[in-house]
Amino acid sequence: MRQTVQNNIAGCLLLLTGLLTACNTPIEKANPSGSLVAQDARFEQILAANNRRTELFRYAPNLYVLDFIDLDTQADMLNRIAALVELADAPRDKILSKAEISELLAKAGRSWRTLYHGHDYRAADLARFFSLAQTQPSPLNEAESQLLSLLLELKFFKAEVRDSVKQYVALEPAKALISIPEDANTPAKPSELRAELFSHEVRHGLYFTDQAFRERCRELWLALPEPQREPIRTFLSQLGYDLNQENLVINEFQAYLRASDPTDLAGRLGLSEAELETIRQQLPSG
Repeated sequence: MRQTVQNNIAGCLLLLTGLLTACNTPIEKANPSGSLVAQDARFEQILAANNRRTELFRYAPNLYVLDFIDLDTQADMLNRIAALVELADAPRDKILSKAEISELLAKAGRSWRTLYHGHDYRAADLARFFSLAQTQPSPLNEAESQLLSLLLELKFFKAEVRDSVKQYVALEPAKALISIPEDANTPAKPSELRAELFSHEVRHGLYFTDQAFRERCRELWLALPEPQREPIRTFLSQLGYDLNQENLVINEFQAYLRASDPTDLAGRLGLSEAELETIRQQLPSG
């Protein structure tokens, strides 16, 4: 009887130890796949988050948000995707190494860490990046490999073998991924920058996932007179965007004009505040 009781006590202690260990295990390691677990959240909840590690949120059924603990972590996971998808002077058929991207940025007086403060990608572009990675000499880093596992779990795309090479094909309905870093805040502007940045990225996500939103933005862009479109193109070019991609130009146009401080932006675009406000009011709300 005593032995039975002792065995039962020992078993309970082992079970309790296991439960405590599981409770103290970070989400990334508690999940068998090693990926983050999405939490449903609205704009204000994500904006107010003060995470001690990178977190994943689902903002809408097909729109996910990575809230990175810092810019360095964000850069390691997403900068090579950014270079492939939209960075001016970067190839569209080759994944550059970190060193190659850093060299390209240095020529423009920019850095790897702050290539972008926020990121946004549609599923098709993410699938293209990971498909190209199968045949290119620069391997995925640890963060990119984690992202690949995550996107497969979230059904952004599926894997197929074509001509003996694994490829990734985007699934319907189309999904999108956006990101912001926790250290978007600054001592001078503790919350304004993060709010503006997140608003900007949410609008990109809506552009990717909402057809009516996307079509309205395109209609407005095409209806603008050339004297208004040209300074917007110049502004985007100065930020390093590839102007040869009209869809990218329209997406950045709508996000910057609606989510940025209009007083500051009007001066940078060479437009009057009245002209800018007229355009802003015609853009769909986010």
